[in-house]
Order: sequence, then C-alpha cells, then structure tokens
Amino acid sequence: MSTMPEDEIRQLRSDEILDGEIAEEWVRETSEPQIRDLGAWRCPDDDWRVTVSVAEFIYGDDEPLLSEFLEAIETALRSVKGVSDVVQEDQEQWIAYGTPSGEHLVRSLAVVVDALADKTRSHVANVRVGASQRPAERPALWPPLRGST
Repeated sequence: MSTMPEDEIRQLRSDEILDGEIAEEWVRETSEPQIRDLGAWRCPDDDWRVTVSVAEFIYGDDEPLLSEFLEAIETALRSVKGVSDVVQEDQEQWIAYGTPSGEHLVRSLAVVVDALADKTRSHVANVRVGASQRPAERPALWPPLRGST
C-alpha cells in the first residue's frame, strides 16, 4: 500500500509506468482505492484515457446514482482547459480529446469523486453485501456508452 499523503496527485516516473507504450501517467492513490483512486494516461500522439475506479460498481439499475455520477464525470472532464470532447469508452474509462493536462484531468475528477464519496461508499458496501444474493454473472445493465452509436 502507498505511503503517500491521502490526497496527493502525482505524475508517475517512467520506471513506475508498467506499460511501455504510455508516454505520461498521472494518478491519485488513496486509502480507499475502490472509491477514490483515479488515473489518467496517454500514449504518444494520442488522447488521454481517464479511469475512475468506483465506476465499476455502478450499474444501469443503480439510479439515480448512475445518472448523477455520469453527468458529474462528463461535466468535470469537459471543464478542463484543452478538452475538446469526451467519450465514455467503457464502464470505468473515458477518453478526453484535445490537449488537456493529465494533472488537471485527475484534479477535476477528484472533486467529483470526493463529492460523491459518501453515496458511492454506501453503494459499494451494499453491492458487496448483496453479492451473495445475486446471480454469478450480473446481466449487462450498463447503458450504451455515451458518444457511441
């Protein structure tokens, strides 16, 4: 586990980046990785990918949390200087097109994740408690990805 201060956002050193094709990576590691950890990375000459860890626990039937969460994430990403478009790539990952700073993407998302932390913390606890009562595989309830056709 990291010994970093709770809310430190930092750029990974090249020797910390596991994927050799990544040119730059920013992270926020916390004591609650499933709730508050974030990351942003880009490959050379490519757009930024951002990951919000808690998103993997929020499904299509988890309303109104899902709508609030998706709207807040998209709004936060679009508010970053240099972002020209945002597309949800999968359940916990978005693409931020344009020329934003990776640090600014992570900082913007940190505000959203922290604002929704109590709701998502409670939700994740309920998902874990109810897991034994759910089918082995949860049906595909995640809505169509934003920006996809």
